[in-house]
Amino acid sequence: MEKLTDRKGINAVDSIMTSEFGWIFRELPVCDYGIDAHIEIFEEDYPSGKLIAAQIKTGKSYLNFDVNGDITFYGQNKHLDYWLGYSIPVILIIHDDQKNITYWQAVKEELVEKTNKNWKITIPNTQILNKGAKD
Repeated sequence: MEKLTDRKGINAVDSIMTSEFGWIFRELPVCDYGIDAHIEIFEEDYPSGKLIAAQIKTGKSYLNFDVNGDITFYGQNKHLDYWLGYSIPVILIIHDDQKNITYWQAVKEELVEKTNKNWKITIPNTQILNKGAKD
């Protein structure tokens, strides 16, 4: 069942990127190490060569809401090191498959807080991946 849940998130992000943004969504092979897709931005109806890498998480186990309603994502250091060292910007996307809401956050060192064991990043509840987030 976990793979079906994963597919819901991948499919949701694919739909948002292609239908709402008009960008190219390129899912990467299943055997990845923390990057699920590359997204290419279209400018003036033409591919720009500008890419974003996306790590997509789906389901209630990733929906750790704080008192403000923001999401706190906890990760392992090996993934953070990989994402921060990636040659193109990485965004973390969390899809709530029950409410069909997709949240996003850029993975940047200044947004990361180290914890006793690993790290965490906050995704504001206003950062919903929809047409309004395109800019």
